[in-house]
Amino acid sequence: MFLKLLSLVALSCWLVPTADSVQQQKRLPHVLRDQIFANYSKLVRPVLNQSENVVVFCQIHLKQILTVDVNLQQVQLAMVFRQFWVDEGLRWDPRQFRTRFIRLSHNDIWLPDIILINSIGSAEHIKEISVLPIRVQYAGAILWNLPMTKTVQCFMDVTYFPF
Repeated sequence: MFLKLLSLVALSCWLVPTADSVQQQKRLPHVLRDQIFANYSKLVRPVLNQSENVVVFCQIHLKQILTVDVNLQQVQLAMVFRQFWVDEGLRWDPRQFRTRFIRLSHNDIWLPDIILINSIGSAEHIKEISVLPIRVQYAGAILWNLPMTKTVQCFMDVTYFPF
């Protein structure tokens, strides 16, 4: 019985983190961020070979139709504009840093220059201010969900409405 108790105490002492290991765990995100941004520039396209293209996948997730103006042929939409691309400069070893994802500000990384052509008014770039962080995976895969409200041109034939 005493031997079992002694081995249980020894095991629990082995599992309790030391003050140094707790400090190291708290420092890992800062060390990872420092390592990633040591040679990173958001002004440079995110490919190692600059002759390659950056492929950006875009999706629009419609949340709500806010207004419909038949006379002006306009629709106001609440939506989430989702963009996905790979930034080869934002990669790390997940075993070393014990994390597969980090969240970064849109001010810190390269962003694609996307324009919604049929927006009302001037062509607006999709780099609006967003407080939501951008999700970055250890292999450089980036997912940016940007909630927005847009008014777009939408030609409507209401000849036979409402039936």
